[in-house]
Amino acid sequence: MNYLVSYNHSGNTWVRYCIEYLTRRPTYGHRKYSISRRYLNFLGINEDCDPVLIKRHTLESITDEDYFILLLRDPHDCIKDGQDVYKEFLKYYSLIQGYEAHKGPKTVIYYNKIFDKKWAVKIIEHFKIQHNNQILGGWMHDDRVTDLLENWPKHQGVSLRVYNNETDQLGADLSVVPKILLEHDLIKNTGCTVHF
Repeated sequence: MNYLVSYNHSGNTWVRYCIEYLTRRPTYGHRKYSISRRYLNFLGINEDCDPVLIKRHTLESITDEDYFILLLRDPHDCIKDGQDVYKEFLKYYSLIQGYEAHKGPKTVIYYNKIFDKKWAVKIIEHFKIQHNNQILGGWMHDDRVTDLLENWPKHQGVSLRVYNNETDQLGADLSVVPKILLEHDLIKNTGCTVHF
């Protein structure tokens, strides 16, 4: 199975939207519920198909035979104010540790890249999507590749309407987190800057 693993508020709705749109297959969260199904199957996917990907905020059910996609965002931006920052950062960091320990196929996707049209081209190439080929085990539709690339802002807007965006998220004060953890290479690549 293909697992998209991320801390909350890291962009998995947009990634799942793109994959569902391109493959016409569902992606599941903790329940068997696709992005498209939230609004009467607005992406026109085949809900009878097995999921092409499962989203997780924990490492549950992932084995070394699974494809591990780690989606990372700057922890300042995804850990909400009012939460126990140290506890939440440990959850965030546990996903990185799980990724590093994973012996099977894996890749990292950074939040600060996924809203750039170049990312769509890379994900298409990365999963060897070409006209009528497969992506993550689902069938690729050439008309959808063209539409996604030509109407990129429209699709972002639709995805944002699907996501129940919380505008009160100002970013967390990570000063309670040991500096050595924030200097981890994968975290630095999110654009996170250490303020001590």
